[in-house]
Amino acid sequence: MMENDTRHVLIQIRMTLFAIGLVMGTVLGCGSSTDPATDTGTDSLVQDLGSDTTADISVDIGSDTAADTSDSSSADTNTEDTVASDIADDIQADLGSDDGCPNPPCDCEVGTLCGNECVDLLISDSHCGDCFIVCPEEGSCDQGSCTCPGDKVACGIACIDVNTDPNHCGACASPCSEVQLCEDGACACPDGLTACGDECIDTSHNPDSCGDCSTVCDDKQSCVGGVCVSPAPRPIAPLSTALVTSQTPTFRFEPSGPGVDTRLELCADRACDGILSTHDTDTAELTIANALDAGTFYWRLRSVSDGVASDDTSPIWQVRVGHRSAPVSTSFGNLVDPYNDGIPDIITGNCAFGEGGCDHSFYVYDGTNTGLSPTANTSISGPAGSLFGMSVASAGDVNGDGYADVIVGAFYADQAYLYLGSADGLGTEPATIIDYQGSAIPGLGSWFGLSVHGAGDVNGDGYGDIVIGATLAGAVIVYHGSPNGIDPAQYTTLLSTQVGLGASVSGAGDVNGDGYADIVAGDSGHGAYVYLGSENGLPTDPAHVLEGPPSSQFGTAVGGKVDVNGDGYSDVIVGAPNIDLAYLYYGGPSGLTDNPTIMSGGAGFGMSVDNAGDVNGDGYGDVVIGGNGSFKVYLGSDEGINVNESIHITGNSSVFGNICRGLGDLNQDGFDDIITNEYTALSVYVFQGGLSGTQDPAAYQIIGPTDVLGFAWTLAEATCSPTRP
Repeated sequence: MMENDTRHVLIQIRMTLFAIGLVMGTVLGCGSSTDPATDTGTDSLVQDLGSDTTADISVDIGSDTAADTSDSSSADTNTEDTVASDIADDIQADLGSDDGCPNPPCDCEVGTLCGNECVDLLISDSHCGDCFIVCPEEGSCDQGSCTCPGDKVACGIACIDVNTDPNHCGACASPCSEVQLCEDGACACPDGLTACGDECIDTSHNPDSCGDCSTVCDDKQSCVGGVCVSPAPRPIAPLSTALVTSQTPTFRFEPSGPGVDTRLELCADRACDGILSTHDTDTAELTIANALDAGTFYWRLRSVSDGVASDDTSPIWQVRVGHRSAPVSTSFGNLVDPYNDGIPDIITGNCAFGEGGCDHSFYVYDGTNTGLSPTANTSISGPAGSLFGMSVASAGDVNGDGYADVIVGAFYADQAYLYLGSADGLGTEPATIIDYQGSAIPGLGSWFGLSVHGAGDVNGDGYGDIVIGATLAGAVIVYHGSPNGIDPAQYTTLLSTQVGLGASVSGAGDVNGDGYADIVAGDSGHGAYVYLGSENGLPTDPAHVLEGPPSSQFGTAVGGKVDVNGDGYSDVIVGAPNIDLAYLYYGGPSGLTDNPTIMSGGAGFGMSVDNAGDVNGDGYGDVVIGGNGSFKVYLGSDEGINVNESIHITGNSSVFGNICRGLGDLNQDGFDDIITNEYTALSVYVFQGGLSGTQDPAAYQIIGPTDVLGFAWTLAEATCSPTRP
């Protein structure tokens, strides 16, 4: 026999021995004692098998090896047969001769033979019903079956409570899913969850199993209380921070979808922690039935499906309510309030035209009901040499998030910069930089950005629009808001046949009460033009061309967003500072009247014109007109303004009062306040309102840093040309 054949036989023998060991260990172990002192039968039997087998291998292999030299093939066969036969004989002999079974074959007179032990399979905990079944430690054998105490069931080697065990729920080896519980022998989901297949689902909020396992909500829907609800409606009007002309205002919005109701929540605070009232409707608008008090309110929207309101809400918008209701319910104007806390802020543009220098910056002073910070909360700078900050205004809410935004001109660069308001205040980086896209005068440009202003919502889509003058091009450009703010590539250009249009621009409010915002633009010497908004935005031709006396600089300053006679229609103001006059045109269902009311004052009167708000709290809008060294406030009434009655406030220099504008109600006392500048003194003054109107002297004075050139040359919402005389 060759050497490799010998190895082959040895391997076969070892495998046979291994198998025998497994069998014998199992058989003998079942009947053996766990006490080594009493387990002699098993040990001796194994020893006999081992010694007999070793001897057989030695004898057989030795004899066969000698024969290999003469006939290797027959030797291989004989060796394997001989070894196998001898091992089998030895196993039988050893099993029969062991002391545990003195008279082979072994039979039990009582019980069943398990290995070398006779046991009673009906009661043996180690051999219960079968030699190979061992009962759990806490169990026992009863009539050949393993039993466990109480309600437990024998599962393998353990006693299990199949009523509560999630791995053996109701029966052994019947597991629940990872998220399920076992209750009363059945797999179940925790409280608040529903079994959907092997999963436990919150069907009250899961859009893939809403209300039950099979209901799937649409992509834009959410699941609320087990009902698929649509996303929140989108607010449209009144624009955030606007003033409504009625104490029972009408709110317009875009519903979530067909068959979905809308819930309007009216709140007392910006976070809507204090909900004053809720109102449901199945239409696209809702009028508040009970009159609201004068003040600032907030509102938001939810969709309502099957009586269940969505968790999702619209952005929270601010609305200002006056002291009386007008016959026509509309809205106009905006508050300089980037924080949207209902308290107006002051923005100074720090860039003088000509003498005084230019810091190319603007500052934001956050208003509080206790006053103003003496230092700016936010300061933002623009490119040097651009005259950034010579014009600055509230843009309204151009992206519909509820916060007022700010537009700043840099007309030497033919640019304008848009900054977005937020809960953290005004962003310090521009969201959009707008470049002029039209023709320009070589070497001079177009002076795009000389005047900037919030236009209101001229197309009624729920987003604030902005208007920018490019006076050397004789153009006014309107940019429309959107969910993403202003797109510089989308604009409407309003052109004049001559240079000058756009020297001043302003939102006009709603002069004809149709629900669309209008604008007014001056051309500083040739007239003022009023464009009426519509569903399609502004037409390229003005609805009204307003003209003044020759050489009067009529149109140097324009303003609106004021209702001085309380009829609900916005009125328009135009200044003619070269003849010290200002003109007031009343709005009506057909637009502006042809016969203006003319106000007069001292030198430069009409240099700035603006809506003063309601300084005496009587529910009628008032106007403020600035000039060289002073300003006048005219109070509204049901007859309009009385040109012979005004509040006249003077300063210490000729530049006091150059810029005057309504601020809003800074101290929240119910009376609107007025601000004016005195840029040579680096100062801004706040004059508070009261029952008798604007109070003198000023309640607050802001003094700017001495190193800021041109501090407060202009103020946000100023509606005059920055290049005023």
